[in-house]
Amino acid sequence: MPNIFWRRAARRDARRAARRDAGTETANEPAMRRFVQQTVAPRKSVRLNAGQHLGVCYVCLVSAAACGRATAPKPSAAQIDSVTAAAKASTAISPDTAGRSLAWAIGATVYRVDEVAGANGTINGSVHMLGALPLDTMVVPDRDSTGCRAFQDVTMPVKRGARVATNDSAEHDVGNAIVWLVGVTHGPRDVLPRRVNLVLNDCHLEPRVLVAPVGATINMTNRDNMLSNLHFVDHGRDVAPRATIGFTDPGQVVPSEVPLGRPGLVEITDEKHPWVRGFIAVAPHPFVAVTEADGEFVFEGVPVGEYTLVAWHERIGARVMQVRVRAGATTNAGVKY
Repeated sequence: MPNIFWRRAARRDARRAARRDAGTETANEPAMRRFVQQTVAPRKSVRLNAGQHLGVCYVCLVSAAACGRATAPKPSAAQIDSVTAAAKASTAISPDTAGRSLAWAIGATVYRVDEVAGANGTINGSVHMLGALPLDTMVVPDRDSTGCRAFQDVTMPVKRGARVATNDSAEHDVGNAIVWLVGVTHGPRDVLPRRVNLVLNDCHLEPRVLVAPVGATINMTNRDNMLSNLHFVDHGRDVAPRATIGFTDPGQVVPSEVPLGRPGLVEITDEKHPWVRGFIAVAPHPFVAVTEADGEFVFEGVPVGEYTLVAWHERIGARVMQVRVRAGATTNAGVKY
């Protein structure tokens, strides 16, 4: 959409330039041009009429649309080497390093949508853990008893009917793991919805883990009768929150684009209720997913090439592996903890 705005703006500027050269400018255009020139000198004041304000607002909207395309921070050579080396060895990696790799999964560029599909393949993936899964904890809130009740904090959902073995030799599916590819710079258009929903209900967030594209809007809904102050922070980084959303009454719905303005792994916490926690993978490209209870995921239309596959889970850490995608072929990628 920003590209459309820029093309329209370019055509508009060309028409204005032609009218200026021909001496047929409209009444507002000279003042508009002076305003743009004077914005570089903040001490000069400009008085605009209503018609000029409309034109200026259009320019501001075009600029805002372009600025909204946040680019991922450029990684250091050491960061790339650490992730690549771990991926080639199919081994563990620091969860914080893994989380940050989502922010620079496409390098320092903007993901490019291929107008004509090139050679691509499919990745069929799964995430499993050998041995007993960590047990979910029972949370007993120590405050706001009228709005909160004891609940089981499920971090690893189990598919219906599955038997959970407790011996150390069993292999278990890992649900709610976030998986993504590092090194993808172009490919198909992202079909993820541009609006996602997150609900604070019975003192926990639903869903606990979700994926949203960069620039999407999140609708935060509150169903609890308590005061909450949710912080959206970059996981593993000691920086100021991306955004803060406060709730005072049940039924509130607060839409916001700020938490999803740039790629990365975002953790949601509540300063008034420490047991409230959730995660959002803000995706810079279409190849980011959350595993279902069976631990599986699929990436389709992946451009041919070699990539780093990262799997991250809040309870058991992160793993990386190298995957090679061939034209018209399906690559099986099994991540093991």
